[in-house]
Amino acid sequence: RHSSHGGKVMHCGTCGNCLLRRVSLLWAGIEDSTGYRADDLRGQSLHVAYIGGLPRGIKSTLDLALNSVRSMHRMANLADDIGGLRVQAEVAALSRGLGEPMDVVSDQMESFLKQHQREWYQFLDFCGRKSWVVQLTKI
Repeated sequence: RHSSHGGKVMHCGTCGNCLLRRVSLLWAGIEDSTGYRADDLRGQSLHVAYIGGLPRGIKSTLDLALNSVRSMHRMANLADDIGGLRVQAEVAALSRGLGEPMDVVSDQMESFLKQHQREWYQFLDFCGRKSWVVQLTKI
């Protein structure tokens, strides 16, 4: 999603795409030069994260941020439930679709989910325990 401030178009900073970019760049050790409307990841409230004050559609923006953070967090939690029905159903579907043995796909899925979990937890640590990002993981 795009947002704007002072006539300048910029990324929102809270949607799934923005969060994925921010997590990935942090993990890779690359400074993020992207302009975000919700720039402050360490603020205690999403309301203070926005450059130039809250956007007009704050309710939908808050919903977007909540859903994006919770989706990333739920995916990270799947790394602790590799043998669970939800993960194994995806493994089975991927195995059929790719024509690969289930054990190979399961190992790859486990590796993928554990890597996501490491990256996400590093991101949460970077944001800080009292940040709006971490607070949204608890709702």
